[in-house]
Amino acid sequence: MAALRNKQSVTLKIKLDNGKNEKGGQKTLMRTFSHFSAELPDEDFLRIGNALGALQAYPVLGISRAETADLMEA
Repeated sequence: MAALRNKQSVTLKIKLDNGKNEKGGQKTLMRTFSHFSAELPDEDFLRIGNALGALQAYPVLGISRAETADLMEA
């Protein structure tokens, strides 16, 4: 059975260091930015993530790209 993939949305996620909890474990924050073009190359996506990360009050731990899509039978 063949499947068709219809990309719906792409989001940029920035994971931030929010210090330590009372047990010494790392606390993190996640900032999510939506409505990016699915055609945007990873290099540009990372460049945007780094620029947005520089505007945050906490140090950046990581930048990720998340895509969601609808699947249907062909």
